[in-house]
Amino acid sequence: MFRYAMALIAALLLAATCGAFTIAADGAAEVGIVLPDQPTAEEKEAATELATYLGKVTGAQFEPVPENAHAGGPAIFVGATRVTAQANVDAAHLDRDGFVIRLIGDKLFIIGYDAASTELGVHYFLQWYAGVRWYIPLEIGEHIPDTPNLSVPDDLDIAREPAWQSRQWSSAARMDPMYEKRNLIRPRYKFHHYLLHAIKPSETYDAHPEWFPFQNGKRIANPGDESHGWQPCFSNDELIRYVAEKIIAYFDANPAEMSYSLGINDVGAGGYCQCEACQALDDPSKPEFRDRPNYSNRVFHFMNAVAEITSQKHPDKLLGCLAYHDCEEVPSFPVHPNIVPYLTNDRAQWINDDFRAEDQDLLRRWSKAARQLGVYDYYYGSGYVIPRFFPRVSAESIKFCHDVGVRAWYAEIYSNWALDGCKCWLASRLLWDPSQDADALVQEYYTNLFGAAAEPMRKYWQRCEQVWESQGGESHWFKGFFDIGQLDMFPREVCIELRGYLREAERLADTELVKRRVRFYRNGFRYTDLYSQVYWSDKAMKDATVGSARDVQAVADALLAYTSAEQ
Repeated sequence: MFRYAMALIAALLLAATCGAFTIAADGAAEVGIVLPDQPTAEEKEAATELATYLGKVTGAQFEPVPENAHAGGPAIFVGATRVTAQANVDAAHLDRDGFVIRLIGDKLFIIGYDAASTELGVHYFLQWYAGVRWYIPLEIGEHIPDTPNLSVPDDLDIAREPAWQSRQWSSAARMDPMYEKRNLIRPRYKFHHYLLHAIKPSETYDAHPEWFPFQNGKRIANPGDESHGWQPCFSNDELIRYVAEKIIAYFDANPAEMSYSLGINDVGAGGYCQCEACQALDDPSKPEFRDRPNYSNRVFHFMNAVAEITSQKHPDKLLGCLAYHDCEEVPSFPVHPNIVPYLTNDRAQWINDDFRAEDQDLLRRWSKAARQLGVYDYYYGSGYVIPRFFPRVSAESIKFCHDVGVRAWYAEIYSNWALDGCKCWLASRLLWDPSQDADALVQEYYTNLFGAAAEPMRKYWQRCEQVWESQGGESHWFKGFFDIGQLDMFPREVCIELRGYLREAERLADTELVKRRVRFYRNGFRYTDLYSQVYWSDKAMKDATVGSARDVQAVADALLAYTSAEQ
């Protein structure tokens, strides 16, 4: 009987380990990590990340070694090693951000289209096969499963590439430069305000004042190299050739670059040229759009003409630009296929049906006019003392934009991490694969980050989202941005409710790390709470009428609340 039991146990153990590539067993490393003998900086960083986080997950020690120092045996090969090439494993057939993760015998290969996408592959592997997450920057935001026995299936063979080709945040986490890489963010196109550099006044104005806007019966004075208060004469053929030749020279000197920015200068209608030739380019059937002059035809006439010249020498190079302010409307003609317009909008305001419908209509129309398209969004962050939390509309907008053919993303964020919650992480995940269940991702965030305190933290964030979505009134860009009126959304009773959820979460937190996380968010909300107290007490004092002892007491209470919050 004893022998039978031992044989059964042995068979079960064999079945448990058969068909798997073991990375660590009982907290001991079972594989090496191998990188090329002369690795790139990205390959070095990728191998270091792999060793570091596999070590955190399993408790084992992993040390990357160059290929010529590898003594043999099971290993993970990171990047363009000789063994990887000999095994005919490559990602050359994939998108620039694509990678292959393939197991052949006792060798696991992670290789990208280039070295940077190899690093993406490593972070993808750590997320999908080791369970690591980077929800918020720095170690406080890491989720590290305790998995002393870690393996992957022996039939592991995947090729992955992103749904969105270019994924870029303005500055999600300055305190943690790895945060964006770990969440598979990698920009591709240049498109920002750049015309003032392409047509630098210090180099061009004296010889060609006619390239600059004609206004009030004359050409403007030299605006200087740093001024955004003007747009060029978009109808000038000589200027078009000058800019095109400058771009060709740039690509000649920088063959690895994929794009050049022709984003308009950051100025309103007052900076546009009013010469007869420019005005003749405008669409007479649509002189205005959204109560502003519609200059899209003249802007994209210029963009198209430049792209037509540059594409003759560099057919695969792209010109990024902005469909912004007075050139937001779709032009009355197709956009050159080498142009990538970025449509700007504050899609946090998709909470409003009319606002959402208008933006969706514009995106659909642009997708028919341009072969390549980007969106420029605003996920602030900085400028708000309230939680500006909108995961539902974030997921809706990302998925809609992808469905109509948008493939490039940029968003200003400048995070206030103590108030912003999971919106940066959620959007980053959906930019890689918008088919993911956004609700499940948000729930994962609560569960993994807060453990026993997940439920009150879920209630806290859901209430914040409900407040944002029920704000009412007219929707417009940056609503409440640097405006104290944003606190209308957070009256005292809402702050008291939210404070209660945070207190309950702190009570339930059962590890020191979870306690730190809850305190982090509770300390962030404290500023919302204090500002709300000042704001609503000030309103109460201004609106008060004193006609009874009760009124006097109400004013006294408001004054006391005001002064206590001020202190």
